[in-house]
Amino acid sequence: MTIAFIGFFLLKERLTRSSVLGLLISFLGIAFIVGRGSLLDVIKLQLNIGDLLVFLSTFIWGFYTVLIRNVSTILKPMQSTSLAVMVGLIFMIPGSLVESIWLPIPHITLSAALSLLYLGIFPSVVAFIFWSTGVSKVGPIQASAYYNLIPVFNVLLASYILNEKVLPYHIVGGTFIIIGIVITSIGQYKAQMRNRVIPTLSKTP
Repeated sequence: MTIAFIGFFLLKERLTRSSVLGLLISFLGIAFIVGRGSLLDVIKLQLNIGDLLVFLSTFIWGFYTVLIRNVSTILKPMQSTSLAVMVGLIFMIPGSLVESIWLPIPHITLSAALSLLYLGIFPSVVAFIFWSTGVSKVGPIQASAYYNLIPVFNVLLASYILNEKVLPYHIVGGTFIIIGIVITSIGQYKAQMRNRVIPTLSKTP
């Protein structure tokens, strides 16, 4: 939802009633999963500094997504991702060197090395390229709806890899998320169609 509202205020992206409804339904689905089947448990959650940092990161990610839409007019997804990674390295390398003074790098096992390889290629590069391409095609509002699928995939992967049980509240919450995505996508599609039709009609003599 953060991405959608930032896109609405900064890029003047059209936020239809269907889009808002869909995002709210998806948000309820996420809350249902987080609260383990009870929305009241979400309200009772005790927040700490970690929760605050995660909350702030959603705004940072929202601004990143909005900037991607602007940058996509002059740079290809591969170019924008490469530049973002290089700029990030400039800031991260000094911090890593300083941290290694107090916390020496431990022995890395083969399993840990393969995990780091996966993290460096797929989430850090491939996913960013896919995300940048998607945002440039459909816009930040519709893209933000698909971002809500992360809890759904978390549950499915945890079930497959860690043998964790898929419980009824996972299914109910996931269903709400998918319904919300469908509603948001339909609303944004209709808005795009109207925006295409109106200029065409205005040019008609």
